[in-house]
Amino acid sequence: NIANALYTGIATDTGCFKFSNTTANTHIIAAQLITDGADIQSINRVMFEVKTRSRLEVERYVYDKIEIFADGKAAIVAIPYCIVENANAKSEDLDGITGLPRQIDGVVLGITLREQKDGSLRVSVRTHPPVDASKFCSAFGGGGHIRAAGCSVAGNISDAVQQLKSKALETLGDLK
Repeated sequence: NIANALYTGIATDTGCFKFSNTTANTHIIAAQLITDGADIQSINRVMFEVKTRSRLEVERYVYDKIEIFADGKAAIVAIPYCIVENANAKSEDLDGITGLPRQIDGVVLGITLREQKDGSLRVSVRTHPPVDASKFCSAFGGGGHIRAAGCSVAGNISDAVQQLKSKALETLGDLK
């Protein structure tokens, strides 16, 4: 049980060993946990493959509505609260949704807005080099890490999308 818990923590924190925080030592520790009996097949299936139907409904919306801009370097999607509500999605169903825009080939800045029940807008930003997610979000009073950060944006979804796209274009323009 201890090996399972530790392996699960390492696998999720490293994005199944694909994030930049993965080192050779990470693999050595994971290997020892496997030797100690961690059930990696079950853990990896549950953590990285299985999706609830609610999650699938929200993902379907995201794939249908995602907008790619800035010559393919940025992608943004806004998820109204009614989509989450209609899908009967729970918080855990939405884990990882924020990474979908960044998964598109060529995208270095992925932005996901989620409208909350109270109408506020939470923004999650995921990046690839050379974009700094924390720096991007700091312009809106947020913060985080270089590859994952968040903030809140006031106003309605349409206005927020325009503000974020404008900042994205500025950010990507500064990289040239």
